[in-house]
Amino acid sequence: MTEDLLSADVPDDSHVGQVASWFRQQFALGRGVAPERAAELVVTLASGRADALSGRYLTAYDDVEELVGRAAEIRRDDLYTLRLRELDPAPHRDANMSRTGSVQ
Repeated sequence: MTEDLLSADVPDDSHVGQVASWFRQQFALGRGVAPERAAELVVTLASGRADALSGRYLTAYDDVEELVGRAAEIRRDDLYTLRLRELDPAPHRDANMSRTGSVQ
């Protein structure tokens, strides 16, 4: 898919052209990841060996085995997390309901 995108003959100002340009920039900066490395991460995650990191933000650049070894520290310091924080519920909204209407 990436090779097709990079070789696509599309206008630079089109959506596809903008995405292709972004990919080219990332590769030029050395941010490409070999498919084998991405596959290794998927296998590690699917195996359950990294379950201690569940809910954490990981990338193919991370040394997941090292992170698994430091999982207690990562949990203790709340590392590798992304958060979505909302304002207090609006007065007209039930405090037990999320914005999507599901009970929290």
